[in-house]
Amino acid sequence: EHDARTRHARGYDPLDKHAQRVEAEVDGAKERRDALRAAVQDHVAAMRSRGLVFDVEFPERSLGLRVALAKYGESGRRFVVVDSTERGSACFESVKPGDELCAVNGAAVVDPDEESIETLKSAIANAPRPLVITFIEGEDRDHLFAAQEAQRGSAPSRRKAPPATKKRADIYSAPKD
Repeated sequence: EHDARTRHARGYDPLDKHAQRVEAEVDGAKERRDALRAAVQDHVAAMRSRGLVFDVEFPERSLGLRVALAKYGESGRRFVVVDSTERGSACFESVKPGDELCAVNGAAVVDPDEESIETLKSAIANAPRPLVITFIEGEDRDHLFAAQEAQRGSAPSRRKAPPATKKRADIYSAPKD
């Protein structure tokens, strides 16, 4: 088995491969979604056993992070990735750009798309606090965090986090052979 920490460098992870099989082999939207939900839960448990999953409790309305929709290659699974974090926020020391948002209050994020990520953002914004969000550490998190902070400079910023960029989403493209 490959090291779980290199899953993004390879472009695909075990969940991605399983999701592709489910899409191809399971008939019916509800059955497919149920199979994907079970696969996400199994994947999070496997990543947690490797020390790559962590939960953050958000006591306030503002999370201090921005998320974006990312995808492994052209045919890979879609997932919600942290695009940036704000200095001084409750999550600044633990959540880094490149981390995958995988559950909200224990509910798995399954096969997100452009429409459902907006629904997810709205549900998070309107959910009672405290809110617990589960993340899987992104492989490039330290590099992406350093780049985020270098772009901001050394003085703490009071401006909003930068908008999601296509460049960051590109790190999840399939590897070129």
